[in-house]
Amino acid sequence: MLGLALAVWVGTRVAYAAFTYFHVSFFPTPAVPLCGTGPGCFAPGLVGRWVHWDSGWFQTIALQGYWSPGITGFYPLYPLLIKAATLLGGGAHVREEALVIANLADLAALWGVALLARRELGERAPVAAALAVVAYPFAYFLVAGYSESVFLALAVFAIYFARERLWAAAAAAAALASLTRPLGLALFLPLVWEWARQARGGPLTVRALGSGFLAAAAVPAGTGVWLGYCWWRWGQPLAPLHSEALWNRHPAAPWSALHLAFAALVAAPRYSYTQGILVADLGCVLLLLVVTLVAARRLPVALTLFSLGVLAISVSGVEPAGDPIPSAGRYALVAFPPLMALGAWGARLPWLQASWLIGGTLAQAALLTQFMAWNWTG
Repeated sequence: MLGLALAVWVGTRVAYAAFTYFHVSFFPTPAVPLCGTGPGCFAPGLVGRWVHWDSGWFQTIALQGYWSPGITGFYPLYPLLIKAATLLGGGAHVREEALVIANLADLAALWGVALLARRELGERAPVAAALAVVAYPFAYFLVAGYSESVFLALAVFAIYFARERLWAAAAAAAALASLTRPLGLALFLPLVWEWARQARGGPLTVRALGSGFLAAAAVPAGTGVWLGYCWWRWGQPLAPLHSEALWNRHPAAPWSALHLAFAALVAAPRYSYTQGILVADLGCVLLLLVVTLVAARRLPVALTLFSLGVLAISVSGVEPAGDPIPSAGRYALVAFPPLMALGAWGARLPWLQASWLIGGTLAQAALLTQFMAWNWTG
């Protein structure tokens, strides 16, 4: 499976590199930085197309640490990995190191998806599942200097290890995922459910109880470490939650957020940039939700629970103007079970596979063009 994942990974890197080269050739670097004061905000050339917006914050945190509770919404594992890489590399190439970490994590994520697809969906599914992931319209965030690829790799292997009854490894991966993104909360129910399924009908031995403890404690432990740091550092254990308000985002129930998104879509000027991003965000979330529900009969319950959790959290923060569910399409990227299902269906239905690969790639190219031009796409 690693060879398969490597082939998909290398092929997509070549395509992204060619796309970046032509984009740099035709579109110059903006004169004014658009993402704060991070080192990625000023990067010209090929690398600079991939390390702006949130990536600039991750790099700045890696170099300077957390100086304010307002930036604790950027969870610490990815900046820590960048920091470790800068110490090994002398600190002169922080942008490149951020990209290397993200892309190696993407390789691990594709490997995990292939392993899990073969286990759950059969021998024909791994290639199709990996291709379905890379064709997702927002999949370029797995290549950029963002934390999505690190989280995806950890989440995939957390569920894979749980299905294989390797509870220590599953707990470690889940705890680290919870230190990477708030979406780590979506792993709690899948792990607990999977343990309960495996323990059902059997004796509650010391080993079984130990596995249950690991399943239940992994996500709270990872999240608790981060909240505990915020409490120790600033006396604000809920600083990551409160930091969302500084970005003008407020909590909302998923159904309320979707209602606001539909209303904003209707009200947005036709063919405007806001309408286009809304279509991308809302369309991706609804597509993954529908596929998750349809595939629930075939996929293990743990995978369905994880996907529903990710999608719910993805739309749980709303903005009062513009796109009410900003970045929802990017956040939903890590809901890999419906993408696995799409891949498995496509392996049996060539027209469906071709439609997803062509349509998803074209949508991704359109979004990536805007992202590389320093426009907000998620």
